[in-house]
This record gives sequence, C-alpha cells and structure tokens, in this order.
Amino acid sequence: MSAFYLVPTESVVLIPNQPAVNAPKYVTELSLSFSAIPYGLETISLVAPAADSPSIAAESDVFTFGSLTTMLTDADVANIQTYFGNANIPNDFVSTSLCKRGLQAILTGWSWLCSAA
Repeated sequence: MSAFYLVPTESVVLIPNQPAVNAPKYVTELSLSFSAIPYGLETISLVAPAADSPSIAAESDVFTFGSLTTMLTDADVANIQTYFGNANIPNDFVSTSLCKRGLQAILTGWSWLCSAA
C-alpha cells in the first residue's frame, strides 16, 4: 500500500500549449498515477501516489502519514499541529487518541474509528 502525503500545490503546465492548472508541487516526481484531493482554498492537497515516493517524503514542505494504523505520539501531535498551523488547517482536534487513519479521515470528511492495538 502506498503512503499518503500532504503536499503544497502550485500552478503548473502539464500539457504544452495548454493553460496552467493547480497540481501537487512535486507532480513531475510522481511520474506514476496518483490521486489528489485539494484542501479547500488552501494551497495544499492530500496525495495518494500509486507507489511510495521517498523523494517526496524527504521534502521539508511535505507531511507524510506513514502507517495509517499507527496511533499518534506526542511528537506526531506536535509536528502535525505545526504543519497544519502553517498550512491554515485547523489542528486543535489532533491528539494521541487518534490514529493516522483517523487524522486522514477527518481531513477528507470521512468518519473512521481507530483504537490502540
């Protein structure tokens, strides 16, 4: 299963001689098929590539979800709150009682439950 990433968006020309479109910042690095959900009016998208992308995960402006079944740690909560705050994403709900799937579900509007193993 591939990872999920929060990636900034930017205006890019994907097809020569066509207008620019808003797309994930590292769309050329994805080179494989991917799905992306823009986060409202903010310039960020939730991206699910066909395969993991270590090069995208290494970018400083990307948040990598990793294993979705993992419960959030105190360090995860601090990192998420900082990342979300910088991206204008509400973050006061983030706590160690969530797993990463729950966090992703909240961002996408789905309702999932997680529990510690």
